[in-house]
Amino acid sequence: MSRNYFFLRHLKTSNNTRQLINGRSLTQSIENEKLITNSYHIDLVYCSDALRCRQTIDCYFKTNPKVPVRYSKLLYERDMGIWEGKLKSFIVSNSPELFINGKFRLFSTPPSGESYVDFKNRATEFLQLMNKEDGNILICSHNQFLKMLLLTLSNTIITQEIWNTINFPYGEILSLEKLLLM
Repeated sequence: MSRNYFFLRHLKTSNNTRQLINGRSLTQSIENEKLITNSYHIDLVYCSDALRCRQTIDCYFKTNPKVPVRYSKLLYERDMGIWEGKLKSFIVSNSPELFINGKFRLFSTPPSGESYVDFKNRATEFLQLMNKEDGNILICSHNQFLKMLLLTLSNTIITQEIWNTINFPYGEILSLEKLLLM
């Protein structure tokens, strides 16, 4: 049997709307429920156990057949350290050396946060776990983690420029094949 990947970013939270850094926060809830439609047959869901992802998967199951769900801490968003819950514009203005055009320098480490190497290693560890699975797998996680997963899966050399071109939409399922064509 073959393996196909599908990506789902959690639905929007109030922190997202207010431009606050979510990061590793586990208790942020989604702002509004939304029906998540899907034309793909899914065999298994892997989901971050952060509340916003759990709530998103609950919305997904309102319109799609229930399948096994495995929650994993490996799918957490990048740990943004002391910046979590802070206004992004404030952080950019107070730490300009860690940003390029308002975007965090990927290879830097947020104060008391997760290094790039640890972040990349976590995505690689998750992919090793995935190698044991077959079928159509939906991964519900967070923007930065899904970006790292996509680039690692596609064996893309990760640069700041490539990183900044990717942004997963809230509550929309995208296939790996579709993403590779973008």
